[in-house]
Amino acid sequence: HPHPYPSTSVAPQGRRVDVTAPKMFAFDAIFTEDDTQNDINATALVDLLHAVINGSDGCLLCFGHAKLGKSQTMLGSPDGQLGIIPSAISWLFRAINEQKLKTGSRFSVRVSAVEVSHTLKDLLIGHANDCEQSPGVYLREEVQNYSELRVPSAEKAAYY
Repeated sequence: HPHPYPSTSVAPQGRRVDVTAPKMFAFDAIFTEDDTQNDINATALVDLLHAVINGSDGCLLCFGHAKLGKSQTMLGSPDGQLGIIPSAISWLFRAINEQKLKTGSRFSVRVSAVEVSHTLKDLLIGHANDCEQSPGVYLREEVQNYSELRVPSAEKAAYY
C-alpha cells in the first residue's frame, strides 16, 4: 500500500525540492522464496492458459534482479522440477487435445522467446527459417521483429 503522504526529496545544494505523489501498482501475484515451484506454476498459469485456450494471446514474464532464480523459475531446476515454461507447454497441449476431442476445434500454436536485459534478444533466431528477417528485436508499442515458430506438439515446443 502506498504511503498516505507524498515523498519529499531535497537536492544536495538545497535549491530544489521534489514532491512525488504516492503510486499504487496492481499485481496478480507476488511470490517469495517460501513459495514452491508448484505453487508458482498453479497460480501463474491457470487463468493465462484458460484464456489462451479460448483464443487470447498469452505472455509469461519473470522480472527481477540478477541471480534471484528467474531462469530456474521459468525453465526448471536441475533436480527435475518443471519450471513455468515446460509446465505451460505440457498443460496447453493436453488441453488442446481434450478440446479437439470434445469440439473438433483446430488450433495453431506458435512460440517466441525474447530475453529482456540491457537489450532485447530473440532466443529463437537460430531456429527461424525466415532469412529476410532483419537482425535485432526492437520495442515500439509492442516488441517487434522476433521469431515466432509454429509448433505441432509439446515436445517440439519444449525443444525450442
